Order: sequence, then C-alpha cells, then structure tokens
Amino acid sequence: MSFMIHLQSFKDKEVSRFSRSVVWKIFGPKACPTNEGWGLMYGGRNGGVLYLDDDELIDGCGINRPSSDAIRDLFSVAQMIPSAINADASFFVTDPAFIAGMPDWLLDALPKPPKVVLSADELLRGLAGN
Repeated sequence: MSFMIHLQSFKDKEVSRFSRSVVWKIFGPKACPTNEGWGLMYGGRNGGVLYLDDDELIDGCGINRPSSDAIRDLFSVAQMIPSAINADASFFVTDPAFIAGMPDWLLDALPKPPKVVLSADELLRGLAGN
C-alpha cells in the first residue's frame, strides 16, 4: 500500500497556478528521472517519487511514498505559495489566512477543517495522526 501526499494551490476560492520552478528549486537537486516520475534521493536513501507536470505553470504536485525529508521539503514549498497539503481527507495549511481562499465546495466536503501547521515537525506529527 502506498502513501500519497499532495500540494494543491488555491487563490480566491479557485484552483490557482504557480511557477513550476518553485517546486523544482527545492526538489530538483534531489531528483532523478524514473518510469513513474522523479525519484527523490536524500543522502543515498529513497525519498519517494515526485509527480510534477512539465508545464511552466502548475497547480500542484504529489509525492508517492514520501520520506520525512521529502515531507519537510514539501512544507518548504507550501510556505512559498498559497497552497494546502493533503493526505487522504486531511488538509494542512502553513498560514491560517489561506483557509479563506480555499473553495467552499472543498471545505464543505472535508470531514474536519484544515489544520494549521507552523513547522515541518507539526506537519509530520499531523500526518502521523491520520
């Protein structure tokens, strides 16, 4: 069974796009092409598989089987753009003001409100509590 985590950008209650380079700046030095996506390596250890569109403007990305290092890097990306991180039905945001920009249809469908996480460690603890 695989664990998948996503980052999705929203602004003004709509899906929003941002420069792919934001993600690539963080993950590019750790990525190598695979049949599935971009294999992430951290100190010679597997960090998961990054799924990232080739378009210059993207609305998010995902990581399958992310290591804790990859999750920390995803948190860094989330701090740079208006976005939510989600795993299953749990959503996490790095800024409480961002919740107001999420679509109403999404907020209404969530079993619990998005959780504000102010550090990568808080995100890791939140994901472990899933």
